[in-house]
Amino acid sequence: MPGADTQWSTWIQNETLVTFKNPHAKKQDVVVLGSQEGAMHTALTGATEIQMSSGNLLFTGHLKCRLRMDKLQLKGMSYSMCTGKFKVVKEIAETQHGTIVIRVQYEGDGSPCKIPFEIMDLEKRHVLGRLITVNPIVTEKDSPVNIETEPPLHALSLG
Repeated sequence: MPGADTQWSTWIQNETLVTFKNPHAKKQDVVVLGSQEGAMHTALTGATEIQMSSGNLLFTGHLKCRLRMDKLQLKGMSYSMCTGKFKVVKEIAETQHGTIVIRVQYEGDGSPCKIPFEIMDLEKRHVLGRLITVNPIVTEKDSPVNIETEPPLHALSLG
């Protein structure tokens, strides 16, 4: 586990420090915060060196950086899909920004689990709405969960 000693300003195991950017549906950007000394040496290779009278060195040229993530390990958990039944425990509520909130309760076993949710026509050929809540999860049986979604497209009223 990375950390800083209170008596020193340097970090211990800083090569393991990473930060995650905003998640996306298909990707997760990761930024390594560890030592970048090697990357800087590579980036500055071939740069023009200028000696100044003050004794400082200036480097000019194009800077390029590469990030290696071959030893990155993500730790966490994933849930299986809920297989039991759900019931709507509260009337569907409309929000002020054009979406609806459905409050459901899981009646099956095997929680925590992911809530399978889609808005499609009866033949399941066409998507009629869009899920706003990202990866809704049941944490406990009989515990209500709010799911925000766009209403079916044909149910929208204009004007």
